[in-house]
Amino acid sequence: MTDSPANSAGEEDKQSTLSRDVCAAGAGQLLPANPATHCPVYLVNVSSMSAGDVIAAAKMQGKAVYAETTTAHATLTGLHYYHQDWFHAAAYVTVPPLRLDTNTSAYLMSLLAK
Repeated sequence: MTDSPANSAGEEDKQSTLSRDVCAAGAGQLLPANPATHCPVYLVNVSSMSAGDVIAAAKMQGKAVYAETTTAHATLTGLHYYHQDWFHAAAYVTVPPLRLDTNTSAYLMSLLAK
């Protein structure tokens, strides 16, 4: 079963609806409240380089921010979503979606090292 109607409007469509900018904007909205509340911010499932940049900048400013990514986002790319075999593509569905940029996983790993 390589041809499936679900594949035509499937996971690859999430790439356009959940952009990197949306992830960065979400992180950016949470971090300004941090100094006012004196409460650390903990972000999960960080999946984009722009969100990583926002988090790194907040840490450089001395804000108490902690973040994590998933093993999938740290090691894989979204290229699997376009595999001919629908079952192969479906096995890589995650929320948030994997990024197509092949540099994202290495970049997220470099941020984890800091």
